[in-house]
Amino acid sequence: MTTRSIASRGNTVSLWRQRARVALLALPIAALAFAPAAIADNYRVMSGDALKIDVFLSPEHSAETRVDDNGQVTLPAIGRIQAAGLTLEEIETSIVDKLTKLSDISSIRVTASVSEYRPIFVVGLVNNPGKFPYVARTTVLQALALSGGVGNPLYRRSAQSNNPADLIDRQERFDVATLQYWSAQARRHRLLAEQTDSATVEFPEDLIATLTAAGKQGLLEREREIFTARWQTLNNSLEVTSAQKSIVLQEMESAKNYAAEVSQSVPAMQKELDNLTSLRDKGLTRRLEVLTVQRQVSDMQRETRASDLSIARSRRELNDLDKQASNLKTQRQAEVAQSLVETESEIATLKARIDNQAKLLPAGSNLPTAAESTEDVNEMAVSFEIVRLSTNGVATSLTADENTLLAPGDVLKVISAVPTAPAGTAAISN
Repeated sequence: MTTRSIASRGNTVSLWRQRARVALLALPIAALAFAPAAIADNYRVMSGDALKIDVFLSPEHSAETRVDDNGQVTLPAIGRIQAAGLTLEEIETSIVDKLTKLSDISSIRVTASVSEYRPIFVVGLVNNPGKFPYVARTTVLQALALSGGVGNPLYRRSAQSNNPADLIDRQERFDVATLQYWSAQARRHRLLAEQTDSATVEFPEDLIATLTAAGKQGLLEREREIFTARWQTLNNSLEVTSAQKSIVLQEMESAKNYAAEVSQSVPAMQKELDNLTSLRDKGLTRRLEVLTVQRQVSDMQRETRASDLSIARSRRELNDLDKQASNLKTQRQAEVAQSLVETESEIATLKARIDNQAKLLPAGSNLPTAAESTEDVNEMAVSFEIVRLSTNGVATSLTADENTLLAPGDVLKVISAVPTAPAGTAAISN
């Protein structure tokens, strides 16, 4: 690497950063200065564009709709029509033709406009790659500003920044992820205790030592409190169910006893009725006495049937209460099982995050040297490539510079482009 190339690369990156700041400040102004209508009149609509269709004096036929993956839009009364690959004027003509056939009116006026263009995408060596709303006449430099500028730290060597605030921020994220990891471990052990119906929750010694050393032993107490509260809630619900079951059992036992007493009395009453009936037939007793005994026998038989129904109802209630208690336990076990799955997944995710963040931390406590920082900055020299999809679905790659205008749906690739040392210069030996 030459002295001239190092200076040149440093100036290049500095210039990129200045331009990105200017572009980011200028972007809102550009959005006001250039409305979507500033795009060429021959712009051809594609899937993902949002259209506004205004039918003059006919709001019931007007609509705002988005072109679907099949390249079509759905309009009131008309239904689905093709839009992808057509200009706005061609879409207007197609709608007029459809409405004319439906209404036989020849003077229909339709205005089609793009209310929202397909977003653009920025990928590669940028700090915030992703999808961004398209604004007419957006340049590569403005898109670079939207994505946070050149230099995604994931593409650099571990902790190659000499910014102390950046290192502190990384360390804080690492510490937070580590604390979340051990907190998830504590929750996992609490869930395991719930799953096995334990009366208490016990934590491993290494977990206790780690959280105690970090001054976060309160996390363990919190999990114990949650365990106790959940255990108490479940037991209270089961006790209420058990108390209801005891009441139903008492009612059922009383109904059985009463039914037994009545059943024992019915034969005697029936025998007395038979005797009175015989005497009545011989004229030795009054008819009223026979009717009175008949009524008593009927009442006792009715009470027997009522007792039987009460016993059957009590049995159903007991069965429902048993199911309720079983459902409470099953539901709790299902909740614990689901929480365990989520917690195990969270632990694995946090472990991977901690490992990745550890790679971005310096091996020692010292900040990187100026030479290391300069070398890392040089690695951020970039070039640009645009991937553009044509109306027939064919993707084309285009070389671009900072002033190249982007089109809706473009994918901007920010690619590493480390310049070579100019000929005739001496390299600095390592």
